[in-house]
Amino acid sequence: MKKILFATTALVASAGFAAADVNITGSAEIGIVGGSDDAKDVDVNTQFHTDIDVVFSMSGEADNGLTFGATVDLDESEGAAPALENDADDGGAVFFVAYGNARLDMGDTDGALDAVMQEVALVAGSIADDETLHAGYNGNATLDGTEDGQIARFSYTFDAFTGHLSIEQGDNGASGKDPVTGVEADEDIWGLGVRYSAELSNLTLGVGLGYQSQNDMATAWGISVDTAFANGLTAAVNYSEINYDDDLANDATQTHWAIGVGYTMNALSIGVNYGEYTNQGGDENEDNSGFGLAASYDLGGGLTAQLGYGSSNYGKDSADDDRDSWSLGLAMSF
Repeated sequence: MKKILFATTALVASAGFAAADVNITGSAEIGIVGGSDDAKDVDVNTQFHTDIDVVFSMSGEADNGLTFGATVDLDESEGAAPALENDADDGGAVFFVAYGNARLDMGDTDGALDAVMQEVALVAGSIADDETLHAGYNGNATLDGTEDGQIARFSYTFDAFTGHLSIEQGDNGASGKDPVTGVEADEDIWGLGVRYSAELSNLTLGVGLGYQSQNDMATAWGISVDTAFANGLTAAVNYSEINYDDDLANDATQTHWAIGVGYTMNALSIGVNYGEYTNQGGDENEDNSGFGLAASYDLGGGLTAQLGYGSSNYGKDSADDDRDSWSLGLAMSF
């Protein structure tokens, strides 16, 4: 009944506007979560987990063929734990304008490096994202959000290649040096990236290469390769480096590599991944690693049973202790 009401509302709201469309989608999760802290030799109390997410998507087309739209993500109910996304996403808004093979995205969107890189958590997910919250996981959002988080990214697709150019401006109104890092404020973050995607005889292949830089802070680059086979097997590897400015207290070069494998057979999907950081955050003694596992079973109608596990191993300078986490529950999509 609610779905019919939403659809009718969208039609009435768009009356008189050619090719306009408004959609509402949602997801929810229920289950239990837990884990343990090896260094303190204690178990994390098993607790209930609930979460909800509502997404409003709007799009339209002008008379000259220019398309435009926006997406608003109202992520999570107040006090829900833990977060849906691997970066503890609290929702956001993204706007786009496109014509032919060219597109401009603005708002809470990815920088060029993140846009072209493939993450290694494949196929399956878990209600608490255990497989992406371990100490060895990298979501590739390198330097994104260092300033105000508002990113403009232009992309253009030609044949199997898509190129990206992005900029995140410094915080408006800021001036002087950061009291902790000593870095001058208002430095823009520039990014470049290209992705190759092709369908071969029995598989699809993707290769991403990206670069981002912020003056007086760091330069970063990364590469990823991913493939999906016709038999349900998928795989991805990625590697990235961040070269921190010599004037920073922690200026060692951070490196990260990761690998992930996924498999889907009928309603069952399983994914595993492993990753390692060296000199994370520029700290020579911060070598962190971890692995994650997720399994899901599609019950049909938008209901999926999910199981997740993550294990983290932290370097000796970290304030965190080695730990693991797990979750079990139901994910709902509407």
